[in-house]
Amino acid sequence: MRFEKIKLEKKEKPQFQNVSSIEIEKAKETENADYQVYVSPKEINEPFEKLKEKVRKQLREENWFLQEYWQEKGLPKEQISVEIKTEDENFKIEIYNWGEILTKDQLKTIEEVLKLFSLIAKGKALRQTKYILIDNIKGKKHPIIGKEMSGEATPSIFDRRIIRLYPKAFENIEHRVKGVSNLEGTLIHELSHKLAPEFVNEWSKKFGKKLKEEKKTPGGSFCEWEGENAVTELAKYDPIEDFCESMVAFFKNPSLLDVKRQKFIKENVLKETTKEKKISLITKKYSGSEITLPKIKSPLKVKFIEEDLEIFSD
Repeated sequence: MRFEKIKLEKKEKPQFQNVSSIEIEKAKETENADYQVYVSPKEINEPFEKLKEKVRKQLREENWFLQEYWQEKGLPKEQISVEIKTEDENFKIEIYNWGEILTKDQLKTIEEVLKLFSLIAKGKALRQTKYILIDNIKGKKHPIIGKEMSGEATPSIFDRRIIRLYPKAFENIEHRVKGVSNLEGTLIHELSHKLAPEFVNEWSKKFGKKLKEEKKTPGGSFCEWEGENAVTELAKYDPIEDFCESMVAFFKNPSLLDVKRQKFIKENVLKETTKEKKISLITKKYSGSEITLPKIKSPLKVKFIEEDLEIFSD
């Protein structure tokens, strides 16, 4: 009997996509475009090479994986794919981690928070979140309270699909909301930022007042709103931060939150919340050559839309 040696192909190390390598094509009127770019009446007649540069600039701004900051870090230590299936919808979140490898408890905390938000407002926050990026560089000082940041909800210019977590989020310390772990509180807070715009106008009127003059915050920035009965120091100075901190308290330590805020969250934020019946959660971990990095389709058919600019004059 003859045996042949099977040569196993070595999988290539994943590489970040270079924005300059993306082929840009102008979509025909009859074609479905992959991407749209708005241009001014002056730009619409510019040479196509110049328009392509505008496309690449916009792609870089809108996609974290095309940005130098993340590319210069190299390959993340691990990628964790979390897929959540509810009775109404499926959600998939990709976690890319350049920090310390997540422990079982840390991953379980992340999974539980994602499951919670798959139900709140029919999963609206998760529909707006595609990636959680775990940075290995400590966060800057918060502009309001002047303390090291644990996370951000929209950190990469215009890429609104991201939540960014800093090393402090994983420290074994208490969140600003007492009785809550920092990781759990940070993730609930940042996901709540995705919901806040819908409620912030009414929230700001109900739970605070607009100041006659701007007031300097501990972090050195200026605020023009002051919260009443706020649950944390951060919540005192900004209605969006007040909303997010209140969401943390509501779900993890409601005894700290005043009755009026609890009532608002129940009647408004949770109005379209799905009752938990059956949630399926699948988590897969990858490292090294198993990691899959996002990419933009190439060639990319682009539709250029001329903006209707109105000039107002006295």
